Amino acid sequence: MKVMNLKYYKKDENIHTKNYAYALYPDGSGKKISLDAIELHRKNNELLWICLDYHLEESINILKSLNIDEFATEILQEEETRPRSIISDKYVLTILRGINATEGDEPEDMVSVRVYIDKNLIITTRHRKLLSFHDIRSDILNGKSPKTSAEFFISLNYKLLQRIDDAVEDIDRNLDKQEDLVSDNDTLDCRKQIADLRREAILIRRYISPQKDAISKIYLEDHDLFNKKDKLYLRECIDKIQREIEDLDSFRDRATVIHEELDNKINEDMNNKLYFLSLITIIFLPITFLTGLFGVNLGGIPGATGKISFLSFCIILGLVILFTIFLLYKMKWFSK
Repeated sequence: MKVMNLKYYKKDENIHTKNYAYALYPDGSGKKISLDAIELHRKNNELLWICLDYHLEESINILKSLNIDEFATEILQEEETRPRSIISDKYVLTILRGINATEGDEPEDMVSVRVYIDKNLIITTRHRKLLSFHDIRSDILNGKSPKTSAEFFISLNYKLLQRIDDAVEDIDRNLDKQEDLVSDNDTLDCRKQIADLRREAILIRRYISPQKDAISKIYLEDHDLFNKKDKLYLRECIDKIQREIEDLDSFRDRATVIHEELDNKINEDMNNKLYFLSLITIIFLPITFLTGLFGVNLGGIPGATGKISFLSFCIILGLVILFTIFLLYKMKWFSK
């Protein structure tokens, strides 16, 4: 099940290199810088954003050259991890998840991104592509660069949440569509679509729930990197995630109810068919008995040599059928 309204990367699309760096300035401007010039810009106390693919050897060398906390360096190179926050006196390190927008992949297979921020340095590491980084780069090119590392962290969270919100809205639309199709006959396909939507909602919720806790930990902590205004934006991020979690819980329950309605419909159809077969069986049971009785190869069967015996026997069978139908009608079996 793919999120239909999301913009996707194509498999062979390379909208950015694996590793890149930007210098961000207090007036909202920014520029891309060479990876070789990182040390020079750091000496000038410029705010730097360095985005790395932690699978590359070059990334490991860059991380070592930055001389940041050894523990933070290890976390920035970890494989898939759950969202969480690590808060130190000098830095904040957070692991977040974003919607997978690579064409051919499932959106709920969320991309893990690690974000390290201190006063003059932002380091983000990931392996797969993330559209939210592309959005931030577009903001930088348009003169809307984050002015502080805290602003960058907040901006990234908002952009991640926007992609998640798009995915949640798409699940909502698809569930509405499936609810309208419940009365159709193609129940097998409908059941598969509902199961996919329920799985997608569960998997997205699985990651954004601890993501809320990770941001809440930063919100509750008094840290020099985040001022009162930043805390207000963090509070808004937490509220948005909580709304997404509530929506996903609602979608999961709705999918369960729709699935139960489909099961009831299938069971009802099956019961109706079995009921019809039961009526047929009851109608033909007496004449089956008579034909069996008169079909034995024994002497002494009345009318065995008569010319109209067969016709008379067929008339009797017809009358038995009509009498049986009349009895079932009187007993109101046909109205059940």
